[in-house]
Amino acid sequence: GGGADGGGKMPRVFIGGLSYDATEEDVRGFFSECGEIMRVILDRRSDGKLQGTGHVLFKDHAGMRAALQKSGQDLLGRWVKVNEALDGGARPVGCRTVFVGGLPFDIDEARLKEVFSSCGDITNIRWGEDRETGDFKGYAHVEFAGESGAVAAVALSGASVMGRRIRVDYAADRRARPVASA
Repeated sequence: GGGADGGGKMPRVFIGGLSYDATEEDVRGFFSECGEIMRVILDRRSDGKLQGTGHVLFKDHAGMRAALQKSGQDLLGRWVKVNEALDGGARPVGCRTVFVGGLPFDIDEARLKEVFSSCGDITNIRWGEDRETGDFKGYAHVEFAGESGAVAAVALSGASVMGRRIRVDYAADRRARPVASA
């Protein structure tokens, strides 16, 4: 039996690589054959311009699964990336760092930078290492010069890197402090 879950979580996909000219209607049209769309959310920068990412909420999981099949297809001349939206995908304000899990153990810095080269300038990579042995534990934190880099990187979650599916999510920034008013 499947009652409505109390969380009221609608099946949704994350879309990345959108044209900055894309409208809600364009996105609805792109996914129209997948199933009933409840809502389209296009992410905007603080100046109101589109940032090339968004979410599409479907009435049911069948619609979401159909939408995932459209990843890599062309919308307004751009190759669109479609991923299942991760729960808790809310972006912390000012977040420029992402957590990358599921990395191959033989990956090096050059290869990791290559994976995220399209996202923006990388300012720092912190490798997850065992405190005792110093062994690499298969994850890293990647910091970008700007928030848009982190947004673009999260869109790559689920991509295959050296034969392994990586998981990318916003990192909780331990150094984040309340912004003091000047």
